Amino acid sequence: MLGKIPPWTGATTTVKYPLIHVIETTLETGTGSVVVKPVGLAVWNVSVLTKATGMDPAEKERRDADKKRCEAFFGKGGQRSKIYFAKWASQQVKLATLVVHPGFRLPGGGTMLVRWGMAVAENNGWPVILCASPMGRVLYKHLGFEEIASEVVQVEGEEETLTSTVMVWGAGE
Repeated sequence: MLGKIPPWTGATTTVKYPLIHVIETTLETGTGSVVVKPVGLAVWNVSVLTKATGMDPAEKERRDADKKRCEAFFGKGGQRSKIYFAKWASQQVKLATLVVHPGFRLPGGGTMLVRWGMAVAENNGWPVILCASPMGRVLYKHLGFEEIASEVVQVEGEEETLTSTVMVWGAGE
């Protein structure tokens, strides 16, 4: 059982699209007006529950990221899916991205977003799968995720590396 998600004063969660879960909070401006600001975002791949629409055209021509690094990272992702996640086929819930404003991390913003997906998975009897950054790994371990493997991604000819941890929750193994 997942337990109750602690509420925040002035914060709500909404599902903006079938795969995107957002935390928003209301803030007062210096002029006395109130604005709603997003403070956290989780992108879920729940392909069994929603129809896939194909690849996002923006992924082909990203101008905000280094093409070689994206190719190295996403190329590793295809291998990862075959090696670690294929056994669950389409009966899995995948956390693709988790981003939380630093001011909302300790109060539980990441936990709130991840538990939403865990509840979807638990209701269907499926595992949650993800690849964690070093910072995310701490949160996921706290929430009961198990480490399956660690992967190092590196662009050929560069010294810099990125280590991600392949993790699963609710696999029953």
